[in-house]
Amino acid sequence: MKTKMGLIGIVGIIFWGNLTLAQVDIRHGSYKDNFLDFIIMNSEQDIRLTRSYSSRSLDQGWFGWGWCSNYEAKLKFKKRQVIYKDCQLEVTFKQNDSLSWYNKAFPEIQLLVLGKNYIVKHIDGSQWKFDENGRLLSVKDRSNRKLKFKYLRTEFQIRSHDNIIVKFLLGSMGNVKKVKVISSKSLDIYRRIKQSHADAVSIDYNYSDGNLINVSINKKTIYEYTYNQERNLSLIKNELGQFKKIEYDNDNDWVVKTIDFNGCTEFLEYWFHPLRPKDNYKTNYKKECNGKVVQFGNFEFTYGVHPVSGRFLKNLTMKKGEKTQSIEFNPISGRPVERNVSNHL
Repeated sequence: MKTKMGLIGIVGIIFWGNLTLAQVDIRHGSYKDNFLDFIIMNSEQDIRLTRSYSSRSLDQGWFGWGWCSNYEAKLKFKKRQVIYKDCQLEVTFKQNDSLSWYNKAFPEIQLLVLGKNYIVKHIDGSQWKFDENGRLLSVKDRSNRKLKFKYLRTEFQIRSHDNIIVKFLLGSMGNVKKVKVISSKSLDIYRRIKQSHADAVSIDYNYSDGNLINVSINKKTIYEYTYNQERNLSLIKNELGQFKKIEYDNDNDWVVKTIDFNGCTEFLEYWFHPLRPKDNYKTNYKKECNGKVVQFGNFEFTYGVHPVSGRFLKNLTMKKGEKTQSIEFNPISGRPVERNVSNHL
């Protein structure tokens, strides 16, 4: 069973210096990954297309089930609330008595109203402008260079400050079937190496039953994807012929094993409290490379109930051998508030 994206709060924690679980969310046992389609190197602005995947996502984005791209940001409106959502964040702004918008848990993100439009300001200085329907109109960086969005019936476009145009052509199901990058000058595209193209680049996306299965740039395949019967991504192949494999416990939809492009294997085992399985459970993690254990750890999650926020992650206890670290979390913001360390972790 898939669940909608929420703020995890601990996904980016690095455990003990060298233990990083970048692709498996150990809190929910889901698989997460990021893929680069292109970066334009000779533009005045940062123009790139990246796609993020989550095996727990219920969303059918521009690129099919479970996928979200770096330009898929939107606003949703409720009574006295505006919800900002992108691939990483979901932030709910409330209106105070002075009619300004705020979120105490995320003071670094601001929401402003400009006429009929809404401006979301990020900590990096960028400003994301939305119309009254919550649709993204432009993105402006800290140097006031702007990417403008234009929406047509069968496509939408992004135009940069230096007149590079990225066209997203839509298929009959609303998914992006082709991306064209057009410029009056030669394009320097970076993926694994720098490539020069005359004045246009074409990227094709193919689907099966709503799932993205193939990505090609100028007719050369760069990614192939395979899914299991639960629509979870289970096999990835890149243009170098490398494979990445993901195995799930299909009864619970939790990742139990991954094999990376470099051949390293991750193993995950789960324990659930017999009386409170949703409120107390553990994840055992081990990573092997060339037959040797290079990373390992045990993670215990305990949940509580708050009268305002409801169910929340209360405590995370991490163990590596004899070393233990315990983190308490704020019930409102979900952020760490207290850390207890034993044995000089």
